[in-house]
Amino acid sequence: MPEIKPRFEFRAFAQNFGIVEEKMRALSPVDQIRESLEIYIMSAGNNENNTKIRNDLMDIKVLVQVQKGLEQWNPRMKGQFPMAAEMIKNEVFPAFGVAMPEFKRESYTLAQYINEIIKPHPDLAAVNVFKRRMGFTINGCIAELAEVYVNGARIMTANLESTDVEAILAAKKMIALEDYENVNYLLAIKRVIGMEPLSDTSMYKATFSAGPAGSAAAPAQARSAPNLRQNGVSMANEVERKFLVKGEFAPFAHKKTRIIQGYLSSVPERTVRVRVKGDKGFLTIKGIGNASGASRYEWEKEIPVSEAEELLKICEPGVIDKCRYQITAGKHTFEVDEFYGENQGLVVAEVELSAEEESFIKPAWLGEEVTGDVRYYNSMLMKTPYTRW
Repeated sequence: MPEIKPRFEFRAFAQNFGIVEEKMRALSPVDQIRESLEIYIMSAGNNENNTKIRNDLMDIKVLVQVQKGLEQWNPRMKGQFPMAAEMIKNEVFPAFGVAMPEFKRESYTLAQYINEIIKPHPDLAAVNVFKRRMGFTINGCIAELAEVYVNGARIMTANLESTDVEAILAAKKMIALEDYENVNYLLAIKRVIGMEPLSDTSMYKATFSAGPAGSAAAPAQARSAPNLRQNGVSMANEVERKFLVKGEFAPFAHKKTRIIQGYLSSVPERTVRVRVKGDKGFLTIKGIGNASGASRYEWEKEIPVSEAEELLKICEPGVIDKCRYQITAGKHTFEVDEFYGENQGLVVAEVELSAEEESFIKPAWLGEEVTGDVRYYNSMLMKTPYTRW
């Protein structure tokens, strides 16, 4: 049997991956989509042993080496629940590096292990992690883009794996991952639940300047927003009508574009949106709608995609992730948005008109009109996603 060589890995976490995802999709088709629900056991004792449980099977991996910033993890232990107390004592707890509890049973089911051993322990935590993973092949490396829900909190991860270190480093450049921090699942989850601090370079970490003696320190801004160009500006009162989609629409589309967007301001009177649309960036300001909700002021400016990606990092919490399809019907073009993440299952169509009373062809897949219903504004979907309704 040929020797199995452990792979090296680079993994990054972010609220969205914008241009990284675009490059991955351009370089490779999606090999497979997988979903899993796992339990990770977090230990305050060390960051070298990664313990997770899926389908009653415990898997512990240990960090064995780091080469050129890439990590290599080897299997340390596998075990099935129900699990003997002796195995937990001798093989599991040494990996946690914390005080050994008292074992009152000879064998533990998974529920008993979590409720009686892990939860009462002051240095351990059981964390539920749901993953929806899309697989790619980039430069001969196994690549992945995934939505990850850590105790319900959504983040995204992108990774590259291979036994070839140089292939991973080259692939990082190919998909614009070279500026991201390498963060394994163990560290990422600990940061989410507050067991580990953010890195000093993270823009999400609050920093404080030294104030006068005896006074409280004032927060210091971690990073300033980039300067914006002064061209490519459009201003108009847009007239749009919005509908739910009730049937098959994708075969009629002549264009499809992935969109990632966030909001610097989501107040209804003046929403300020940052958008990465394909390989372009946009900054948009919208005013409050009229009585019907069909018309409102819009100011939009194209900006470099790199600037849009920087601005997304300082947007309000939450992100809108969707795919936009363009479908022509008569003299009008419908923009159909299929949402992902916490808005999964929502599909909305918009048509832009020259006047509210203008007539237009209604395709068979067009459903209930929701023009003026603020629940369907993207800025509101960011705060109250469709899956929470």
